[in-house]
Amino acid sequence: MDILPRFYVYVLCRPNGSPFYVGKGQGDRIDHHEAAARNGHKAHRYSIIRKIWREGSEVFKQKVFRTDDQDEAYAMEQALIAAIGRKYLANENDGGNGNRGF
Repeated sequence: MDILPRFYVYVLCRPNGSPFYVGKGQGDRIDHHEAAARNGHKAHRYSIIRKIWREGSEVFKQKVFRTDDQDEAYAMEQALIAAIGRKYLANENDGGNGNRGF
């Protein structure tokens, strides 16, 4: 039985496939954004999620990188944010400095 690496980098996308958020996580972190949006949190990414829902669509979530090295995951998160461009994302920073442990 294969065991997946502990950490991952993920992308949240609009229904048309355009990314609006890049993050690093472990476990079910990728699903926390929709829970926060449901609970009325105010960050821009949650507003985007609620707009997608109002339009009758779903957020597309994809894990794009996996590793057991947390620093490597943060580096990939930063690289992906830079490659896409912060002006196209709801990320509040350049990545690599999120909550350790998520």
